[in-house]
Amino acid sequence: MRDEAYERNMSLDRLTRALRSAQVVVACSDLAATMDFFINRLGFRLDAIFPADAPSTAVISGHGVTLRLEQTSGQIVAPTLRFLVDRSALPRSVNSKPPAASRSSS
Repeated sequence: MRDEAYERNMSLDRLTRALRSAQVVVACSDLAATMDFFINRLGFRLDAIFPADAPSTAVISGHGVTLRLEQTSGQIVAPTLRFLVDRSALPRSVNSKPPAASRSSS
């Protein structure tokens, strides 16, 4: 019989294998000015920007870190860490989406 700690570790191991990258999410009030600072003054490179018609998010990288710049019109909050996973590598029980009422807005 397997104990709870063993089951938890096995589940974490499967989640770890699905982890593909991490991004530090940085909120900003002016995306263009923030991108200019990181790219032209600090030497970061632009990896992605979206949506194409009115960009509000940019992914940049440099110096061993990936930043996700998110333009906000509200209060600027402290940076957060965002993990990107390969959903197909997740165990079926973890891969199922939560009910709509409990989904977060991020």
